[in-house]
This record gives sequence, structure tokens and C-alpha cells, in this order.
Amino acid sequence: AADPIQKGFHALFPAAASEKGGGRQYTVHVLSILAIASLAIVVRQAIAAHPHSGMGKPPMYGDYEAQRHWMEVTVNLPLQDWYRNTADNDLMYWGLDYPPLTAYVSWIFGKIAEHLEPGLVELHTSRGNESASGKIFMRTTVLVCDVALLFPASYAFAASYYSSERRSVRVVAWMFFVLNPAFILIDHGHFQYNCVAHAFVLMSVASLLVAKMTVWEPIGACLFCMALLFKQMSLYYALAFFFFLLGRSLFLEKKFSIKLFRIFALGITVILTFLVHLAPFYVYGGLPSLVDVVHRVFPVARGIFEDKVANFWCASHLLIKWKNVRRFLMLRACITCTLIALLPTALHSFLCPSPKRLIVALTGCSLAFFLFSFQVHEKSVLLPLLPLAVTFPSHPLLSTTGTIIASMSMFPLLRRDGLTVPYTLCQIMFGYCGSVIAYGKTTAPKIAREEKSKSVSVLGAEPLSVLEGILGQRFSSQLGAAFFSLSMCSVVFAHTLDLLLPKIERYPDINVYLFVLVGAGHFLGYWVLLFVVDTAAVCSMLGGRTKQKLH
Repeated sequence: AADPIQKGFHALFPAAASEKGGGRQYTVHVLSILAIASLAIVVRQAIAAHPHSGMGKPPMYGDYEAQRHWMEVTVNLPLQDWYRNTADNDLMYWGLDYPPLTAYVSWIFGKIAEHLEPGLVELHTSRGNESASGKIFMRTTVLVCDVALLFPASYAFAASYYSSERRSVRVVAWMFFVLNPAFILIDHGHFQYNCVAHAFVLMSVASLLVAKMTVWEPIGACLFCMALLFKQMSLYYALAFFFFLLGRSLFLEKKFSIKLFRIFALGITVILTFLVHLAPFYVYGGLPSLVDVVHRVFPVARGIFEDKVANFWCASHLLIKWKNVRRFLMLRACITCTLIALLPTALHSFLCPSPKRLIVALTGCSLAFFLFSFQVHEKSVLLPLLPLAVTFPSHPLLSTTGTIIASMSMFPLLRRDGLTVPYTLCQIMFGYCGSVIAYGKTTAPKIAREEKSKSVSVLGAEPLSVLEGILGQRFSSQLGAAFFSLSMCSVVFAHTLDLLLPKIERYPDINVYLFVLVGAGHFLGYWVLLFVVDTAAVCSMLGGRTKQKLH
């Protein structure tokens, strides 16, 4: 009998259900990929037709203006002044605060704009430029990055992670990622280039999953460094990659010399990648230019969180005013809590460096950073969502729930941008399609499983697989369905209260906190599950009570 993924795929693509022959089935597979890619582009273009961040809101406007301004700065000023406060570069007006690779990409697009839309990047006079042709150019740059980088990167990940599965599983994984509303609404609605960093992360993981070959590890390390050098928030994944690669270098090789060589190769790759990207600043501006880059990329003066973020600090701010605590003490508290929160997950991936554990580690480490670290933005929720979104077939209900909750947590931001309509439509359609796949048009809902062993072992296992082993397949399926229904009800409840509650002058943000509390409750709940399972696995391993399993 077909499993839920197969049935759901045929429910969404009926033509594929009747294909038996290998050649014809491959043709249907290719046509399905092209159809999904076309639909994904149409959805992005439809959302791009709506307002962007800060549209018509001088003097600072929003993220759209920030990205445009960086093009203006990089094409008009010498490289050593990109991160430095000068007469022509007022850092208080959207000064560059992303790593050098972002600046280089801005320079490339800025050079293209000088020929196609020169008014968009003229020094000083282009501030606040919101011309129709300029918007088309800016929106097109994001679409090009998405299609050229994220589309192939996400499919490469699906092909490597689900290499032993049917083509339909890989198609479903890719489809539900490229049509994920959270990523589309932020990049093509609000306006950012998160797709570039996400593409590098996925290409890095795909490289590490290709084979247990030494040559692929430096490539994967280089690609992840490029993600870091494009957007510093990719640091959320750093410890997951570090512990996974260290564990694989130490435990998969018997000879000490080979272990040392693999670690040395990874270290040299990381150093060279950073040197290549940072060298131009040292060549043209010396050490002070490098200091300017570091100072801008890692600011600590902005506070513990911006706007209303669905993390621990913002949710508990209702009871304890964390922003009144001295910044230095708060910074130390955030670092300590974050390290404690991610340590079991990181150590588990070190002791069991398997593909499944890498994905769980990426989720757990980034979720710990989002919940407990310093200077968190609401858009940072995309980082823990990324590993869940690209592994949709493994746990469809969890991935669908995570996507809808993450999107909901950003709703106050999206509403300010005028994106309420596309947000609502995307949430409804994604929730419906996700439930179709998850339930597979059967009366008894099932959660797709990757581990079918009757014995319950926490070592190397995914958290939901552990729960399924403890509770039983049928009860865990019913529990998953109930959790999905309650989560959807909480989203509807939050939006209903937001519409009905009158504005209270004394508590102007009470409506926003509805979404913060619902989102933080879900994220904290999943983190607790990860923390408990990974802690049990690490204790079991260190205590020598189970054998290590590498999948």
C-alpha cells in the first residue's frame, strides 16, 4: 500500500498516479518540476506586486531602502569607506551592517543598475527612490537570486537527503520548500535577500550528504562560510556544523593521521574562505578597515530584541522588563542560556554524526539561538524553520505547523508592510496542501516515519521517532493530528482576538503579544522536546549503555 506521501503526491498531481513505465515516469517527474518552478515564480511575482517594507514612510523607509542604499554606497564610494562613517556615508542612515559578501553582491547589482536604472544608485539624490522602474529592478534582483541559487540548492538537498526514496518524495520536499510562504513573504514581500544565505547553507548540507568522502567536506565548509559571509545570522548554524564535522572526522576514521588530515583540511578551508573575502578590505584600508567591518557586523548596542519577537525574552518581557537590565549583564545571560540550550543537541550530533542528526542539530541549535540569544529579529525565525521546511516528507504535520506558526509570528511586521492579503491566502493554501500530503487522503492520519525499528533508542534518533517508539504508532499519529488541529485553532484564535480587541492606549502592543505568545509557546515546546531527547541520548552514550548507530 502506498504511504501518505505517495497518496498525497497523487492527490495533488493526479497525472503521476497512472505512470508505470520508467521513461514516461521520468518525463512526468521533469514536467512536475517545471510546473512547480513556474508556479513558485508566479507566486513570487504576485506577492512582489504588493507594497514593500517602509514604502512611502520617510525619512528611514525600510529594508527595501536599506538594500537599495547599499548598492548606492558600494558603487559610489571606495571599498575602504563602505563600513566607515564619512561625509558621504552616514552610518545612521542604513549603514552597511551585513558581512562583505553582501556588500560585493550589492556592488554587482549596483553596477548593473548604473546602466539600467542610474537614478536608483545616484549618491545622495537617490535616497527614498521608489520609482516604478526601480522597484521592478529591485524585485527582479531578488527573483534572480532565488531562482538561480535557492531553487537548485533546495532540489540538490532534497535529492541527496532523500536519495534512497522515490522521485515523488523528492518532488514533494522541493515543492513544499519553494512554495513555503514564510520565505516568500519576507524576501519578495517585505524585501530581503535571505534566499542567498539559505542557498549556501543548503548547498553546504547537500555537499556533506553526497558521500563520506574527504573532498566534499571542505566544499561543504566553504559553502557554509559563504553563508556566514553573506549574512551573519547564519552563525545560528555554526555549532551544529562544527560538532557534526568534528564528530565525523574523529569517529569515521580509524587512523589518527587521517583524522588529523580531515580536521586540518577543514580548518584551512575556513581560514582561506574568510581571507579571500576579507583581503580586499585589508589591501585598500589596512587593519582599521577590517575593524570597521567587524564593528558594523556585530553591534551590541541595539538591545536584546527588536520589535516583538516570538522568543523567550520578548514573551517573558510582559512579566520581567529585560530591557531595563544592564546591557552587559543581559549579554552574558543570553550567551549562557543559548549555550546551555543548544549543548545537548550539538553534542548528540558530535557523538552520532549522521545525516538525520545534522538536520536535527541545525534545527535545535538555530532554535536555541532564536529563543535565547541577544539582538534577535522577528525574521530570524526563518533560520530554525529552514531545516524543518526542506525535510517536509519526513514529518509533514510538524513542517506544516512550523511554517504556519513562524509566518504568524511575523504577521505584525507583514501587516505594517501591507501584506495582509497575500499572508492570509498563502497561510490557507499552504495549510490545506500540507494537510493533504500529511493525511494522504486516508481516514487514519499518519506521520511519515524514517525509523521503523520497534525498539526505542534515543541515540541518533529524531525526537518524533522517539515519541512514536514510546507511545506507539497509532497513538502518536492521533496525538500529531490533535496537535496540528490545536495549533491551527490557536492561530485562528490569535487573529480573531486581534480583530476584535479594541485599541488600549495604556497597552498599545497587547494585540501584537497575542502572536508573540502563541509563537513562543510552540517554539519553546519543540525546543523542550529536543532538549530532553538529546540530553537522554548524550547521557546514554557517555554512560556506555547503548551502542552508537550511524545511519
